[in-house]
Amino acid sequence: MDAIDAGQSLESSGLQELFRGAGSRDVQQVYLDLYKHLDNMVKFLSMVLHYKRLATIAGDAGMHHLRDRLHHLLQEIELSAVQVLHGVSRITATVQRTVVDLAASEPNPTGRRRMWIEKLKYIDESVYLRSYKGLLEAIQQVRYLSSEARLPALQASCRESLERIAAITASPEFRLRCADAPPKEGLAPPAIL
Repeated sequence: MDAIDAGQSLESSGLQELFRGAGSRDVQQVYLDLYKHLDNMVKFLSMVLHYKRLATIAGDAGMHHLRDRLHHLLQEIELSAVQVLHGVSRITATVQRTVVDLAASEPNPTGRRRMWIEKLKYIDESVYLRSYKGLLEAIQQVRYLSSEARLPALQASCRESLERIAAITASPEFRLRCADAPPKEGLAPPAIL
């Protein structure tokens, strides 16, 4: 935007030449905003890898403990995905209007314009919408799996597993197999549950 105000060219901006002039200021702003929101979304999604590592180590109980931070991250991912979708939709609508206007004023475009128009057929918004829907479904699943409502099931599962381990290690059959006697004190659930 500063380049246009200073009378400079946007030739290496990534914008198609039809959208580089001062008359296309709205779409230029949407384009810049799209990249800002996309950058945010990528950063937030990169944080998911850290949570995934923690989930591998600490399991559902660890994710339940971190649920407030995790839910905040999921909310930020959702918001940035909505903003990216909105930006893509606005740019696509502008491009479609421009192509219609071009067809009316220039029925047989040549060169770069023709190539640009031909390559637009490879843009498939339905693919993006399916990906967006899949992302939202995954977010909802993670949110549910780490919710407060799931705490009783986590506690019961943990208690059941601990009781099973205690019963096995207390059994005469297990004790006969051990070189050293196992500890006699009971197992307690972890503090996070």
